[in-house]
Amino acid sequence: MAEVIVVGFAAAKPGSIIIGHMAWPDVARGSAGADMRALRDLLDGRADIWTKASRSGRLDARGPPY
Repeated sequence: MAEVIVVGFAAAKPGSIIIGHMAWPDVARGSAGADMRALRDLLDGRADIWTKASRSGRLDARGPPY
């Protein structure tokens, strides 16, 4: 699973990490999807990993107009 590989890689990196655009989770999977769970686990696991809460409009599976 790609989410696990990326999370393991990021979690092992020293220093602060900023993840852009909330890591682009697949909205079709919903908030309980594997990619969103992986992002939440990564953020919960370290205090120096941040995500930008930008482009949130694309999290609507219906698409534009938001």
